[in-house]
Amino acid sequence: MALSEILDPPTPLTRLIGRERDIQEAVRLLTTDGRRLVTLTGPGGIGKTRLALAAARDLETSFPDGIAFVDLAPLRDPRLVISAIANALGIRDTGETPLRAKVTQALHHRQVLLLLDNVEQVVDAAADLSALLNASSVSILATSRVLLRIDGEQSVPLAPLASPAAVQLFLERARAVKPEFELTDDNAADVTAIVTALDNVPLPLELAAARLRVLTPKVLLERLERALPLLVDGARDRPERQRTLRATIDWSAQLLSDPERDLFLRMSVFRNGFSLDAAEWMCERSDAGSAVDLLAGLVESSLLQEQDRESRSWFSMLATVREYARDELESAGDLPKCRQRHAEFFSALAARAEPHLTSAGQSAWIARLNDEFEDIRAAADYYLAAGQHEAFADLVWPLYWFLWSTGRMREAEAWIARLTEVEDQLSDRTRFRAKMFNAGMTILEGPDPSRIPELEDCIAYFQREHDLPGEFLSQIAIGLLELMRGSSRLDIADRHLQRAREIAETLESPFLTSMALHIAGQVFLARGDARGAVEIFEASLQAAKDSGEVLSESAALFQLGWAMLLQGENVSASEFFVQQMRISSTVGHQQGIANGLDGMFAVAVAVGDFERAGRLLGAADEVRERKGLLPPAMLPYHQRVLAQVEGSPASEEFQIAREAGRHVDLVEVIEQALVSDRSSS
Repeated sequence: MALSEILDPPTPLTRLIGRERDIQEAVRLLTTDGRRLVTLTGPGGIGKTRLALAAARDLETSFPDGIAFVDLAPLRDPRLVISAIANALGIRDTGETPLRAKVTQALHHRQVLLLLDNVEQVVDAAADLSALLNASSVSILATSRVLLRIDGEQSVPLAPLASPAAVQLFLERARAVKPEFELTDDNAADVTAIVTALDNVPLPLELAAARLRVLTPKVLLERLERALPLLVDGARDRPERQRTLRATIDWSAQLLSDPERDLFLRMSVFRNGFSLDAAEWMCERSDAGSAVDLLAGLVESSLLQEQDRESRSWFSMLATVREYARDELESAGDLPKCRQRHAEFFSALAARAEPHLTSAGQSAWIARLNDEFEDIRAAADYYLAAGQHEAFADLVWPLYWFLWSTGRMREAEAWIARLTEVEDQLSDRTRFRAKMFNAGMTILEGPDPSRIPELEDCIAYFQREHDLPGEFLSQIAIGLLELMRGSSRLDIADRHLQRAREIAETLESPFLTSMALHIAGQVFLARGDARGAVEIFEASLQAAKDSGEVLSESAALFQLGWAMLLQGENVSASEFFVQQMRISSTVGHQQGIANGLDGMFAVAVAVGDFERAGRLLGAADEVRERKGLLPPAMLPYHQRVLAQVEGSPASEEFQIAREAGRHVDLVEVIEQALVSDRSSS
C-alpha cells in the first residue's frame, strides 16, 4: 500500500534558541544509535514540540519515505491513536480491513518517522504503539510529559534553558512585539531577574516578553510575584492549552489521579524543594497510597523534577508550577492546614537533626539543613505569625549548632527578638532560652558586664529545671565574657568553664567537652602560658575527634595554630592552620574559613611576607563582610599582629595587598593558603 498525503510537520515561524545539544542527541539516537522510539519529556512549556520539529527537519534525509506529524492533543481515548496515525499517513478506514492492519502494512518496509506530539493523555495506547514498532520498520519521535514505558524507549528529558540562551530567547520574543526594545545598562539587571524568576522555561519567557508591549522590564519584574494572572494572551496560533501559562499547567494536572493531585497540591507549600520523607509526612494522614508511587507519577507527569543529592532523592517544582498548585490548594481551603503540617515536619526534622549536629553525622546533616533552610525559615515565620511561640522555640532551639556553624546567628537573633516582643506570653522555659541566646549573641560583639546578671538568672533557672544543656551554654557564655574582660577576671572565667566541663562529662558529650576545653585554653593564652594552652587545645582536639564532629576539631586546630605561633613555631602553626582551613572549606563553614585566613595572615607576617599577609587578611575581610560574620575581636593576639604590621615600614605594601585581597577569587585564595610551603619556610 502506497503512502500518500502524509501530514508533514509544520514549519515553525520563530527560531529555536539554546537547544542545539538536545537536537543533536535526538538525531543521534534515531540515526547513529538506531533507536526506534525516542521520547522527549519535560513539563509543559519546556519546548518539547518545538524541539521535535527542529529535530525532524534534521532527520529528513534519514527517513526518505517521509516524516508524519501526528497531533494527539485533541484526543482523550487511547483507542483513537491508531486512527490519528492513519489520518496523518493518508490511510483511509474503508472498513474491509482493520485499520491497525492497514497501518502496519503501509509501514512494513518503509523508512518513516512518526512524530507523535502530546502523547501524555493517551499514554495507554502504548501497547498499540509497541505492536506497531514490532510489526514494521517505523521509528517514532514522541513528545510527552510522561514516558510511554515501552521496551526500547529512550528518554531525552528537557531541562530549562541555560541562562544566556534564556535571556536571548526573551530578547528575541520581546523584539517581535516591540521592535525597538534593546538590552541596556538600565534594564539588563531587570531582564536577568525576569528570566531567573521564570526558571529559564521557554513558554513563560515568551508570554512574559509579550507583556513588554505595555510594561517596562522593571514593572514586569515587580508584577511577576504573581506570574500566572500576568502571563496570558500567548500567540493566537498556539493551541488553547498554551495560550496562558495556567492552561498549560492545568493540562498536565488534569491527567493526574486524585491521590496524585492531592499530593501535588500539598507539596506546593514547600518554598524550595523537598525530600522523600517530607512527602511521606505530608500524605501520612491520607489513604492515598505510597508516597513513592505518587511521587513517581508526578515526576513522570513532569510536574516535579527529581535529582539525587548524595544518598537522598530531592524533588522540586518550577516556580510557576508551584504557584498554580498553591492557588489550587488555597481555593480548596486546604492551605492553612498544609502550612501547619509543613511547619510540624520541620519541627520534627530539627529534633531528629539535633544529636547529629554534635557528632559524626554533622556534615551530612548540615548539608541537608542547608538544602532545606528556605523551608525552615518558612516554618519559623509561620509559627511566629500564628502566635505559636512554643512551637517556634522547639523548632529553633535544636538547630542552635547548625545556625552557629553556618553563620546564620544574625537571622536567628532577629527571630528571637520577635519572640521577646511577646515575652509575657512565653513559658519560663522558652523565655530563659531566649534570654540566654540574646545574652550570648551580645557577648560575641564585645564584653558587656551588664549581661552577667541575666546569665546568672539563666543558670539558676536551668539548674532548678535540671536542664544541663541550657546551663552548659550559660556557663560557657559567662566564662567567655569574663575572659574578654581581661586578666583580672580570668579566675572567675576558670570557675565557670570548670563547671561547663563537669556538665559535659555528666552528659557524656565529647563535643561539649571539646568546646569547654577550647575556651579554657584561651584563658591559658591570656595568662601568657602558651605551653599550657597547647596541652588544653590538644585535649580539645582529641575530644572533638572522639565526637566525630568536624567543626570543633577545626576550632581546636585553629587555636593550636595560634598557640604555636605565639611560641615562634611557625612551621607547626602553618600546618595546624592548613588543617583547619581544609576542614572549614570542605564543609563550607564561612566563619572557619575567615578565621583560617586570619591565622595564615599571622604566619605570613611572622615570616616577613607582608604582601601575602595583606592578600590573606583582605580575603578574610571580604568573607566576613559578604557573609555578615563577626570580626576577630575575641582574638587579642590577632590585633597585636595587625598593629605590628601596620606600624612597620611595610605598612603601605601591606595595605595595598589587603585591598587587593578583597577582590581576588576566594577559591583561588583558599587554594593558595592551603599550600603552606611559602609561609612556613
